[in-house]
Amino acid sequence: MIFVHVKHYLNREGRAYFDNTWYPYVKERISQQKGFINIENSRDLSCEDCVNIIVTFENHEMLMAWAEHADHQKVVHDLDIYRTKGQRWHVSLDGSVPELELWD
Repeated sequence: MIFVHVKHYLNREGRAYFDNTWYPYVKERISQQKGFINIENSRDLSCEDCVNIIVTFENHEMLMAWAEHADHQKVVHDLDIYRTKGQRWHVSLDGSVPELELWD
């Protein structure tokens, strides 16, 4: 399995858009991708703007097929107008997350 940990930093309007529109749409689209296993999200208690996502795929090739898909590019850019800073991401094979200071 391969895990992608993503941090999106969004303003208040963006967090509402994420919860009500963006995440449900992405969850529906990504769940149809070959090799998809799971997607989950959570809030970062130390940073109000931060929304965490963990996506799991069977392998790197299937993850890359999603990453290169036109739907993926669109949904990533749909959050751009709400960003308070750039997104961060980390890929791991065991689900481990880097130390917090390595994210920034």
